[in-house]
Parts: sequence; structure tokens; C-alpha cells
Amino acid sequence: QGVHFGTLLLIIYTNDLACSLTNIKSVLSADDTTLYASSKEADELYHKMITDLDCLCDWFKANKLPLNIAKTNYMFFPYGNDHANNGFIVYISTDEIQ
Repeated sequence: QGVHFGTLLLIIYTNDLACSLTNIKSVLSADDTTLYASSKEADELYHKMITDLDCLCDWFKANKLPLNIAKTNYMFFPYGNDHANNGFIVYISTDEIQ
């Protein structure tokens, strides 16, 4: 009984997370969040991610929620033959994301 109530409260509490994002989309499920974006240009995609990850970090701070960096990862699926992300390093605040 309490488990369902806790999950419902978390969903209600985090429901406005998507409002803090302008360039990327989000999918919320229970205690997990998936963010995604697309672009034909790797540099543009990288800029979208960095901009919204900064906004996301601010949202977490404002809502006094922790973000487990150790469980945070990103994946890049290149468009066509574009493998330009090889040098990209993604950060949330000052922490590097794997």
C-alpha cells in the first residue's frame, strides 16, 4: 500500500521536470527519467544536451532532489556516417557523465 503511494507522490513531485527543458524531450517513469534529442548535426545535438542539462541541474537543486551521477549515462547514435561525437565530454554541473 505504501509503495504505490510513494511512487505516486514521486511522479506528482517530478511531473514538471519537462517544463525546465527547452531543447530535449523527457520520459518519466516511477523513479527513472530518460532524456532524448535528435539532430542531423552532432555539434547542434551536443549544444542542445549541454544547455538542457544545465537547466535540469538547476531544476534538481530548486526541488531539493539528488541526482545520482554514478547511475547517469548517455548514448549517442550517429546519423549516417557522422561519428563526430568522439571528442564530446558531457557534464552535469562539474561531474562527467559516462
